[in-house]
Amino acid sequence: MTAQSSSMIVAVLQLGYLICGSVTVLLLAGLATTAWRRPSAPATFLVTAMSICAAGWTVGVLGVAVSPPESAEPWSLVRRSFSAVTSWVAICGTVALTRRLAPATVALLAVMGLPHLGRLLLLHGPLVEYAPLFATVGMERSALLTREVRLTTGPLYWWFTGYTYLLMTGSAALMAVWAVRSGRLGVRQGLCLIGAALVGTLFHIVGATGVLQPGVDVTPLGIGMGVLLAGRAVSRHGLLDLEPVSRNVLLDSLEDCVLVVDPLGRVVDMNSAMEALTGMSALEAAGRRVNDLLAPAGDLAARLASGPQGATLEFARRRFEVTTLPLRMRTGRMDGRLLIMRDVTLEHEQELEQQGLIVALRETILLMRADREVRTSGG
Repeated sequence: MTAQSSSMIVAVLQLGYLICGSVTVLLLAGLATTAWRRPSAPATFLVTAMSICAAGWTVGVLGVAVSPPESAEPWSLVRRSFSAVTSWVAICGTVALTRRLAPATVALLAVMGLPHLGRLLLLHGPLVEYAPLFATVGMERSALLTREVRLTTGPLYWWFTGYTYLLMTGSAALMAVWAVRSGRLGVRQGLCLIGAALVGTLFHIVGATGVLQPGVDVTPLGIGMGVLLAGRAVSRHGLLDLEPVSRNVLLDSLEDCVLVVDPLGRVVDMNSAMEALTGMSALEAAGRRVNDLLAPAGDLAARLASGPQGATLEFARRRFEVTTLPLRMRTGRMDGRLLIMRDVTLEHEQELEQQGLIVALRETILLMRADREVRTSGG
């Protein structure tokens, strides 16, 4: 192969690299916009914040690539700034999604962010003169693109890099636990988000260790694959629709059976009274069709599709008065329904008993009248 042919192949690959990076930024912008338009739920924060960080990272990489070596340093700072905080944003968003943000949890997250603050100060703040403790980078031109070259590696570089990988691994672990506990509804969402986090981390490891070629940052390619997985969690598995509701919100102490379903008629959550009625935990029921969960009660999907009502149904030899209420987002879009089942078995039995007594009393009165008429006519 001639030198000219090799140069053309490199140029084509670099052009493809730019196109893939540009498409990744557009996808991230679309994902962030979609999430931003949804209510301020934990998943919205996670998707929006991670999309912004990944887009900033990718824009920095592309800015370096298309700039002359002498003017690429500002874009390098953009890339390094976003890369410095991405793992911390990931752990914060994952914790917000998977558990309640108690004051102690918030304090712990703040402490975990201190190394990232230090990294930013080394890049932009008064500690910039100590930046060589982390690393020093230079720029060199390769064919059509400029690339970063790590000239020196300071004592803090691999420590901070390992710390960021630890946070990303912790985020994936928390997401896995949340997905398992959320049942079938959350497993697919969790798998997509875990895949999105791990594939980006893996590509970053490849780029940081120079396995392919020193100075070539393949992280944007991993981010592009990750955004496709995250997009699938949003579009296919309803990540930004109705999320599993907190157990405290459902107030398990309620005697009424409470069931939450998403717009597709899938069970999202239920309280302890509903668990006792169906003999199934909320985690086991999550993701099932409401008609399958309460099959003996008939077609509940039709009930849920209608407006608020006070219909009745028979289930497990008990009679319930059913009320369905829409769950709406701030934009007014219907995002699920709340099914409240009040046990009226005793009231129904008392009503039947009263009706029976009334019928018996009427029959007795009729018999007494008939007997009096017979006696009168016979006398």
